[in-house]
Amino acid sequence: MTSRRLREHNFVRMVRRHVEGDPNPVGLRTNADGTPRTMEQIMATVHEMTESWVIQHQDKALPAVVALGQKARAETLALLAELTDEQLAEKLPGAPGPTAPSAASSRRTPCTAACTGAG
Repeated sequence: MTSRRLREHNFVRMVRRHVEGDPNPVGLRTNADGTPRTMEQIMATVHEMTESWVIQHQDKALPAVVALGQKARAETLALLAELTDEQLAEKLPGAPGPTAPSAASSRRTPCTAACTGAG
């Protein structure tokens, strides 16, 4: 449950950066100098972020962990309420995973799927 909330929080941040015009909102597929990263490098970064988050929160009691989940979900719902239909239909450049299907073919948009963890 905890790493799922971390992913939800990270996707909200990625979508916000995209809406603000960041050309690399995910920031995982390239190094700082613009060179492409290997999948092994990307996954190592993802695993490091997850492990760091787990260590940071490992001593929290269940109510505190639940509160983290509630906060992540509130951020997601707030973001979804702010986005236009056009923004929801946009693809998130550099998002992990295979190329997202278009909104028309999936009946849900890539940003919605990513933000809610439903994708």
